[in-house]
Amino acid sequence: MVVAGSNVVVEAATKLAADTFDFVKLRAQHSRGLIPNADVQRLRQAERDFASLVIAELKL
Repeated sequence: MVVAGSNVVVEAATKLAADTFDFVKLRAQHSRGLIPNADVQRLRQAERDFASLVIAELKL
């Protein structure tokens, strides 16, 4: 993505990395217990948003 020279994609990747790190921290806090569904959905949405952005940028 960096090769494409898109700052938008780099910024989105950084946000996704932060969201993923937050999810990993939640996983550690809940040990083997269930992570709240809202948190799981938030990470999944972040992944979908990133994928959609990358696809849109690649089509340019």
